[in-house]
Amino acid sequence: MKYWEEADRLTEEAIRTGDDAELTKAFKILTALSYFSRIADDSRAIILHDLARLEAFRGNRAAADAYIETAKLVSRSTVEPRLSTHPLPEARAGGVKHVETA
Repeated sequence: MKYWEEADRLTEEAIRTGDDAELTKAFKILTALSYFSRIADDSRAIILHDLARLEAFRGNRAAADAYIETAKLVSRSTVEPRLSTHPLPEARAGGVKHVETA
């Protein structure tokens, strides 16, 4: 399994459930994974894109945009096509809820 595949799976599951605990868990795992030194730039960019998707779903568009910009710095050629196949989701109903990120 590739890191980016697991990142996509975690992100999709967290967004699908909309559960705060799942969002927190996915966010923590992806954040830790994004710092892993042995990860390829393409995988790191995808992980950052997935963090952006989680933030967008949580209603934090500014943080989502910041993750996208960072992902583009890591691998623009990987992230830009993904924005059409894996767009940032709309914020969940009910607006922003506090989700622990550390």
